[in-house]
Amino acid sequence: MNVFEFEITIQSKSGDSSWPLVVRCKQPDGLTIHSKETLQLNQEDLEKLTQQQENEREYGTVLGKALFRGAVYDTFVRALSKSSQDSLLRILLSIEAADNDPIKTLHWERLCAPIDADGSWHLLARDQRVPFSLYIPTIIDRRFPPIGRRDLRALVLVASPSNIGKFQLAPFDVEAVLSGVKEALGEIPYEVLANDVAGAIGPPTLQELSKQLTNAKKPYTLLHFVAHGKLLDNGETVLYWAKADNQVQPITGEELLSELKNIGNHQRSLPHFTFLCTCESADPRAEAGLGGLGQRLVRNLGMPAVVAMTRKVSVETGLALGQNFYRRLRESGEVDTALQEATAGLGKRHDIAVPALFSRLGGRPLFSDRLDDRELTDEEIEYGIGKLSKLLAERAPNASVLKQRFKTQVEILKDTQGSESRTAHEQRQQAIVEIDNLCDQVLEISFDALSALGKQPPEYKAECPFPGLSSFAEEQYHKFFFGRDELIRDLQKELAKDNFLAVIGTSGSGKSSVVLAGLIPKLKEQQPSLQSVRITPSNEPLKQLEILLKVSQQHSVLVVDQFEELFTLCEDKANRQEFIDKLFHLAERQKIVITMRADFLGECTFYPPLRKRIETRQKLVGPMEPAELITAMKMQADRGGLRFEAGLSHAILNDVQGEPGAMPLLQYALQELWKRRRGRWLCDEEYQAIGKVQQAIAKTADDFYHSLPVEKQEQIQNIFLRLTRLDKNAIQVEKRRDT
Repeated sequence: MNVFEFEITIQSKSGDSSWPLVVRCKQPDGLTIHSKETLQLNQEDLEKLTQQQENEREYGTVLGKALFRGAVYDTFVRALSKSSQDSLLRILLSIEAADNDPIKTLHWERLCAPIDADGSWHLLARDQRVPFSLYIPTIIDRRFPPIGRRDLRALVLVASPSNIGKFQLAPFDVEAVLSGVKEALGEIPYEVLANDVAGAIGPPTLQELSKQLTNAKKPYTLLHFVAHGKLLDNGETVLYWAKADNQVQPITGEELLSELKNIGNHQRSLPHFTFLCTCESADPRAEAGLGGLGQRLVRNLGMPAVVAMTRKVSVETGLALGQNFYRRLRESGEVDTALQEATAGLGKRHDIAVPALFSRLGGRPLFSDRLDDRELTDEEIEYGIGKLSKLLAERAPNASVLKQRFKTQVEILKDTQGSESRTAHEQRQQAIVEIDNLCDQVLEISFDALSALGKQPPEYKAECPFPGLSSFAEEQYHKFFFGRDELIRDLQKELAKDNFLAVIGTSGSGKSSVVLAGLIPKLKEQQPSLQSVRITPSNEPLKQLEILLKVSQQHSVLVVDQFEELFTLCEDKANRQEFIDKLFHLAERQKIVITMRADFLGECTFYPPLRKRIETRQKLVGPMEPAELITAMKMQADRGGLRFEAGLSHAILNDVQGEPGAMPLLQYALQELWKRRRGRWLCDEEYQAIGKVQQAIAKTADDFYHSLPVEKQEQIQNIFLRLTRLDKNAIQVEKRRDT
């Protein structure tokens, strides 16, 4: 935000009717212009002010004509010409006159200024083109650290004692008031001090206010008081709060200030803002004595901003003002513009000019999402960690290395919270840097943006492109099948020559995938009406064939996947022969593709028609070349919105080369790596953690096995022994085909 301040300081009286004026105009380009003038208010002017006491515009015009003159007027007009929507000119009026100076008792909240070229005078408190506040620059030995939007938290005190009538004041509906305040606060968290109200955490007493401000788990940054009030003859302000029995408890301004002074330590500050919806809580007449309560909260306690009432105000106006005010404050954090817009929305109420803003913020907002001149607050860090934790569960669910690092940094932040030592601060900042790196890697936005700026990470779809030990035959993986284009074209050509084609290859060579995820989709792409049906022989091949015949149509391709099951699961030779005969009969009118492990070609020699057909109508599928593997791997990742860390894809390729059944091993390792993804990134640290390609399956199996009780482990051993089939038919020179 560009700072554009027009600060006018009224100094102590220097003559019968004159007060020195000092103007400091800080421009957006950093240049500061100073000028001097004299405020002239003679007896006639003071009499006019008394006459116009109920006419805020006429009253403010008298003040304006006395203030905006000579060098002040010239500097103001020049500054106003440079004002824009992106860089509003903010008027800060500071009164540094002596305590007994009558200039302090005037209603400066009604000040008017010549904003338009036609010479008309406008009430600054209502003109949104020029934000206006009564500026109280002060240096107080109390910490008010910068806050962000997520630090907003309100403590609301509402009091309407049952015996308030003895002070000639009328009670009001506390429930109705609270309903309006809650609506006004919107998303800002709050707690309530009130009598006979559901959900209230205590009575509206000074003791309870002090207790809650001191002991709250999270500090309150906003105070909102709704109660009757009055300026006493001695210049003190009194607030009519209520005891637990709802009997009146008068609280003087001095009592409130004394209690608040005792609150706050190195870990906690006072609230940054107070809204005093209380009559005469900032009456200028008090400035001739102790001072208005609103003014003293800023001047004596250093509170950054206070909205208070300069005269009597109706409950209705106070509620309407609050509703408009907080909505705008939540949007921008700018108290002055929020009050102006809220006041403008009050219409023509008789007490529209009663609210006034007292502030030491200058051109700064009460809170800011910008981190140019501040660090993340504790509340923002807590929110960001919570948000990041949820997103890590979605986008990096099993990234154990990353999660351990994240946990370590979170523990450092918790251990150093509130500490003021230099070492702790450095540790804290380094932890945030580490978390920011994790956040950027997994979410592709900074931790600052997530925690303080309310930004959402880019859209993310957690879809695994790697089938693992399954094949690409499953339809959900078809779109992730890459790297076999030339082979697919060859299969198309072969199938065009004859209705039968045998696709042969070693275990794990990708036979099923190339047929079901490559060939069949390509055929359907060229012939949209083409249907396909897949079966595996199982131990009842004839029954499977019957199912195939029922669902198949004339214009369809029939796929018999894992044809070797005819020899490994079906032990009835007659059933095998019948299955083969019927299959070839079917091939007379329909396209049939079979996939089979190469080490079962010997079994086919016992069935001459099958042997002859395979001899002439086969296509061998070999392992993918390294270039094909790495291309397919990267294209899979790209289709799934994933990226490999630099050098990782080549490391995986080197690990998989020479491994029997390379493709299933690779896809399983990639699937496990995907489970440990870091957002869109597949990282080497997590690859090492899964044991790389060679150990990925073994590590998963071992982890599962060792997680079981002893009796379950024994059951698992027995199951695997029973599932093992030893090849007893292999002759001495042959390699056994155990399954």
